[in-house]
Amino acid sequence: MWQTCDGARRLKGAERLLVLEGSLGLIDEYLARHPLEQDRFPIGSPSWDPRPNDEKPWLLLLVVDALTNDQPPAELTAWAESAVYVIFEYIGQRLDAELEGYGIRCCFWRLLILQAYLQAYGGDREKTCRQDNGFREAVWSRDSEAWSLKLELLQDSILWDRDFLDSSLPRIGTIGDPSDRQHFGVLPGYYDAVPPVLNYSLKMRLRLLHSKWTNEVARARKLFPKLEPGR
Repeated sequence: MWQTCDGARRLKGAERLLVLEGSLGLIDEYLARHPLEQDRFPIGSPSWDPRPNDEKPWLLLLVVDALTNDQPPAELTAWAESAVYVIFEYIGQRLDAELEGYGIRCCFWRLLILQAYLQAYGGDREKTCRQDNGFREAVWSRDSEAWSLKLELLQDSILWDRDFLDSSLPRIGTIGDPSDRQHFGVLPGYYDAVPPVLNYSLKMRLRLLHSKWTNEVARARKLFPKLEPGR
């Protein structure tokens, strides 16, 4: 589970699928690059950007596991929130490419984002939008600002804030109500916390999760509705 402003929660359904697709795609990007090559997805976080490319896939897997399992959430840290942020930045880049007409799957990311958005914020509007014509028209929209807003809202429903982008923020001297960090700074250890040691047993567990999630998204893709124009 993950600690959000609205309490601990676990990603399910369409939100889970969106994050899995984004993280697995980003992991492939990192694995295709030299460990010391400049990061193609810098986010301005001193807790993330300087890390070598061959470490980042493992950290992404750790964070996705925390987002999707039912274990009590750990204390938030700069490197972990940075990992969540970069997943959504990657999804945003894939969305932009899709809107510009690149790639074979013309509405793949829009479909993922819309389904996750409707799950998180749809309420009574979900039934209306899911009627064939309304849903098809919504997915085929090329309104980049509207899509960016949906993606940002999904990101904000997970991230507490953007403290990880600015290590100059003041620390809270004593641990009190975690909500204090929104107003007075961040908790001790937030920037200094380091990821767990990536030993053999942990890497094996993460490899199994990677295989499991890869199979999960492959099955989900087969169930995607057909949304070609005129159908």
